[in-house]
Amino acid sequence: MLPRRLLPLLFALALAATAGAQSVENVLAEAGLLGRWANDCSRPAGGGNIHTIYAAGPGGEVTLSYDHGAGSTPTVNRIESAQRLSPERLAYHQENRSSGVGIDIELAISPTHIRVWTSRQSTGQLLVENGKFTSDGLESPLHAKCR
Repeated sequence: MLPRRLLPLLFALALAATAGAQSVENVLAEAGLLGRWANDCSRPAGGGNIHTIYAAGPGGEVTLSYDHGAGSTPTVNRIESAQRLSPERLAYHQENRSSGVGIDIELAISPTHIRVWTSRQSTGQLLVENGKFTSDGLESPLHAKCR
């Protein structure tokens, strides 16, 4: 059992930790991630030019959608948690709205570009490591922020 004099200190520490926690929307907004990203913003979504959209809804839900172009249904994921790891890195956990499959993502970020640096499914399968697809060794696409 803890001495009574430690209880106020523990409560203060817990309160400080909670106060320092940020919402997913705030983490993504402060990193400049909200909005549309693409390989080529001057071209519409489709073919090899998937548009990635990070959006915050009115109820506080943050989604990540992949726009594959006309005639295709966007893939929509809900971002459950997010954390800024450094000025150049951001990590988040997403879950696909349709399948419920979870993926942990780490992005390499700059004010104008993003790249998936690490991607691991909730099953443990590593999809991207050090910015390269584990399946073929090719670099994950570099996406520019669309204006």
